[in-house]
Amino acid sequence: MTRGSSATASLPDHTPSPHTLPSPPHPSPPRCRYLHKFKWHHLTESKAYEARVKQDKMRDELAQAKKETSFYLKKVRSSSSSSSSRDELLLEDGDPNPHH
Repeated sequence: MTRGSSATASLPDHTPSPHTLPSPPHPSPPRCRYLHKFKWHHLTESKAYEARVKQDKMRDELAQAKKETSFYLKKVRSSSSSSSSRDELLLEDGDPNPHH
């Protein structure tokens, strides 16, 4: 007889002995469905492709942001240089307040 059955059989109504600890419940195994024509390398290839596409998209967005920033900075520099030359011309004419 096994140990568990002797403890159960020792009581007349076949209930477990109060001195034995209940065994923890066993987790059910994960249920994997069969996927027709599924291959792991297909999954890894698609994940790698998606990562490359995402990286390319981020690179393009970064390049576009750099272009916009450089264009904006050029415009700011050109406007500040033209406004400073305009201020110098106004000061030469004797106008005390160059910013009207």
